[in-house]
Amino acid sequence: MESKKDFLVDLQDTAAVLGSGGLAVLATPRLVAMVENTCWEALEPTLNKGFTTVGTKFSINHLKPSPVGATITVLIQWEKEQGFQFDYQVTDGAQQLIAKGTHQRAAVEISRFMKKVNENQS
Repeated sequence: MESKKDFLVDLQDTAAVLGSGGLAVLATPRLVAMVENTCWEALEPTLNKGFTTVGTKFSINHLKPSPVGATITVLIQWEKEQGFQFDYQVTDGAQQLIAKGTHQRAAVEISRFMKKVNENQS
């Protein structure tokens, strides 16, 4: 199965604003969030009511900078038999590869998960 989503690089997405560097280019932490969001949105309709997914593992090769104003596309691919293991690639408007890697997510029952989170805060 595959899914894709487009994102517009905004000033708020840059390394300079997020503090992961000093340049006005797409920050790697923001790129990670874009990939996670694409995976999460793809999985949500497949889950039972009261469940969601959380990220558990991430691997990235960030290969090319993206300036403010660029449109990038996150393309994810996965096999249902492999669970929530994704291969992804990110391209720009010219179809040049910006990033690639893998991402894993785990299904959790929301109420039980949040109960554990709250217990750990006490």
